[in-house]
Amino acid sequence: MKWKQFHCFLFALLFACSCSLDPPDNEPGEDFVSPSVTAVAPFDGEDSVSVVPSISVHFSEAVEHFGAEQAFSLSDGGGDIKGSFIWSDNTMIFGPDGELEEFTIYSIEVLGGMVADSSGNVMRNAFLSSFTTGADTHPPHLNNWIPEHQSVDVPQRVKIELEFSEPMDKAAVEQAFTLTESGSPVAGDFNWSGNTVRFRPLAPLADLATYQATLAATATDDSNNAIMEALQISFTVGVVIDIAAGNQHSLVAMSGGTVKAWGYNIYGQAGSIESSYINTPVAVEGASDVVAVAAGRNHSVALISDGSVRTWGFNSEGQLGNGSNTSSDTPVVVSGITNATAIDAGVSDHFAYGGNHTLVLLSDGTVAAWGSNDYGQLGNNSTTDSNVPVTVTGITNAVAVAAGGFHSLALLSDGTIKAWGRNSYGQLGNSSTEDSSTPVNVGGISNAVAVAAGRLHSLALLSDGTIKAWGYGGRGQLGEGIYTWRWSPVYVDWINTAVSIAAGASHSAAVLADHTIEAWGANSYGQIGCGGSASEYPLAMTVSGIDLAVKVSGGEYHTVAFLSDGTVKAWGANGHGELGDGSYNPSNTPVTVIGF
Repeated sequence: MKWKQFHCFLFALLFACSCSLDPPDNEPGEDFVSPSVTAVAPFDGEDSVSVVPSISVHFSEAVEHFGAEQAFSLSDGGGDIKGSFIWSDNTMIFGPDGELEEFTIYSIEVLGGMVADSSGNVMRNAFLSSFTTGADTHPPHLNNWIPEHQSVDVPQRVKIELEFSEPMDKAAVEQAFTLTESGSPVAGDFNWSGNTVRFRPLAPLADLATYQATLAATATDDSNNAIMEALQISFTVGVVIDIAAGNQHSLVAMSGGTVKAWGYNIYGQAGSIESSYINTPVAVEGASDVVAVAAGRNHSVALISDGSVRTWGFNSEGQLGNGSNTSSDTPVVVSGITNATAIDAGVSDHFAYGGNHTLVLLSDGTVAAWGSNDYGQLGNNSTTDSNVPVTVTGITNAVAVAAGGFHSLALLSDGTIKAWGRNSYGQLGNSSTEDSSTPVNVGGISNAVAVAAGRLHSLALLSDGTIKAWGYGGRGQLGEGIYTWRWSPVYVDWINTAVSIAAGASHSAAVLADHTIEAWGANSYGQIGCGGSASEYPLAMTVSGIDLAVKVSGGEYHTVAFLSDGTVKAWGANGHGELGDGSYNPSNTPVTVIGF
């Protein structure tokens, strides 16, 4: 073939092939341009840059934020600097978490292949830049401090905590800090962790005293820059005055009138915090001037200093007593109560019902009740629930009350006891198993000084320091060494120096004159607190490690106590945080509740 003919043939072949190809997919105006970095601040090579810079990277067009942030790094050669991002149009702004080092070279890098625009075009080449910091002339500031200004019921063993924005001159900070009460300095020691210092008073602070914590403007950072502004906060100390264990939550009343709560919070029984389980104490919003607390199955009760009563939590059966059946995670006012002197609410077993009624002792010796009334536990000759208080029939000289799972008790001024409600296991103590919607006499007791009620059993503390028990004893909660139930009171073995008593759902406890605690009954979750693993203890066992007890309270499967040194201890079940120790681990010996 001649060259001319070959060229013609080749041209024809190429033309035919090109005609057989599909046309390109792109439409006119489609974006094929890759994004790029067009500007950066600090600019490349800049020196004397502030140690608190704002790193800006400007892109040629809008890019996907996540990919750009992943592609970015700021490094001093020893590792990437952590920080956070904000965006302004096509500009990514990076703020380091803390100050950068003085007189140090830092590198900015944006990796290629990771930054893409909305059309999927990828930045092909990496971008590199560097700058050098100058002297640190930026004043430090406080990020946070504990306690907050004008806090009340601050624990006696509080540690004053100051968190700074950068490393500080420790000696200068310690010289600048003072804690005073009425002008008198409080001695203490300092402990540093990173940029945070904690001041621990050497002795517990005084109850109801107001303290001032001051950080003078002489506090400096490690580059001798004075703090941006001085700090002065005041707070008032409070101590625990009452405790209560509900089914799976716990309450503490403080001397300054506030309430702290922890544990199960599905129904708001631990307050308005948005968490179902709370494993450290939190303040109950709206609770003030409180002098006593009680806890039911899923509701909470507070006695106010003016004789009124507040309630919060579950309200399906009117147990909040405010005229509705609507639950509330903040305290509501109980209708018509203005002269209350004592309160109680019952606990129960979560596999059964009960613990949904509330009792109040009034100053005239009468008793009011509200909530569930299936078995006549309101004592008003009815079995109809009530969401407002009703008067318990025939009681005019009561001095104490106790609410059980489905029954109620009242201690009278003459040392006798009345009981009403469910009686299937003899928990009314009148040698019968017949329920009663009006009070009946508990047999054989004339010298009682306190009463307590569990789910299906009852306790009475006698004036000689002994305890009597009656009702269901199938878990050993009657404390007589056997597993049975009693229709009339029997003595709890081995105890003759008790000063206070408590009943959990199926266990019992007592504080003795030597400030130790004895407990007996169900121990499935360690609620006896003796360190043993038996499922029941039908005789009293000593709770481990407690010799300063003031009061003890029993829940469904846990127990709480407060001590004369101001601390709170708890033991037993902890699946909902009811021990308040910051964990969800059960304990068969006492653990310290955080924050007291």
